[in-house]
Amino acid sequence: VVTFRENLEALADLTVEVSGDLITWSSDPAMTELVSRVDNGDGTATVTVRMSERIDPGQRQFFVRLRAD
Repeated sequence: VVTFRENLEALADLTVEVSGDLITWSSDPAMTELVSRVDNGDGTATVTVRMSERIDPGQRQFFVRLRAD
């Protein structure tokens, strides 16, 4: 689960990217799902996303980053 604050007035779009090796990144929307987007009433929203498939302890690790376009 990843939670971040998004500026609703910003001109950039935020994209969640996922990697298993920190070299190759994917923005495939099938890899993550939106849990919630809450308007904070101050020009920002709190956004929570998670991996679409469950990751059990001992399984392959994944890394998540945000890209602004």
